[in-house]
Amino acid sequence: MRRRRQSPSLFQVLVTAMVFTDLLGTFSVSPLVLASYTQNRTLVGMSKNGAVCAYFGFSMTFLSLATLAILCAMALERYLSFGHPYFYERHLRKRCGYITITLIYLICIFFCLAPFVGFGDYVQYCPGTWCFFDMIQTETKQKEV
Repeated sequence: MRRRRQSPSLFQVLVTAMVFTDLLGTFSVSPLVLASYTQNRTLVGMSKNGAVCAYFGFSMTFLSLATLAILCAMALERYLSFGHPYFYERHLRKRCGYITITLIYLICIFFCLAPFVGFGDYVQYCPGTWCFFDMIQTETKQKEV
C-alpha cells in the first residue's frame, strides 16, 4: 500500500525552522566554548583583534533571538488555529510561515549587527567563555562629527 506524502503544514514549517536554528546555534557556538576550555584561554584571548568574541556574541545573540521569535510565532499559530479556526483556515497558509521565518531572521540579523556599526559592543563575560552585548556600560562613547 502506497502512502501519499502530504505537504508540510504551517506548524511543521515553523518547527523545522526552530530545530534548524537551534542546531545551528549548538554547532556554531559550542565548539568555541570547548576550545576555550581545552586551551585554557578566554574568547578574547583566542584572537588578537577580538574577532572570536564578536563572532560568538553575534551568533549567540542572533540564534537565541531567532529561536525565541520562532517559538513566539509557533504559539501565535497554535492560538489562531484553536481560537480562531475560520480565520486560520481562510488566511494562513504555509507561505505565511516562510515569510514569517524570513522576517524573523532579517530582524534578528539587523539587531545583532548593531555593535558592528557603532551601536553598542560585544564584550566578554565571566568566566571568559561567552560574549554578549555590553549590558553594563561603564563609559559613554561619543562620536565626533
